[in-house]
Amino acid sequence: MPDDVSPPWSVRDATPADGEACARIYAPYVTDTTVTFETESPTAQEMTTRIEAAQAQHAWLVLEAGGAVQGYAYGGTSERVLGPTVPAQGPT
Repeated sequence: MPDDVSPPWSVRDATPADGEACARIYAPYVTDTTVTFETESPTAQEMTTRIEAAQAQHAWLVLEAGGAVQGYAYGGTSERVLGPTVPAQGPT
């Protein structure tokens, strides 16, 4: 791509205002696939809370194209990704 031409998209840090778009993007993965452990789609407010919590220590980025959020990515600890750790039970 020539240096003087901007791509038709941009990546930026998410803001709380992106909660609704991120919830909309994520919902079909919850309701129509088995790639998430969630059984109910988070609301826009819940997604906003997740964005704010993640950004306390990690990045939450959104991809904008055509003036709208089209995707997102975020970092987090393995506990958030894998769920709570359950202590192993030894023989009783």
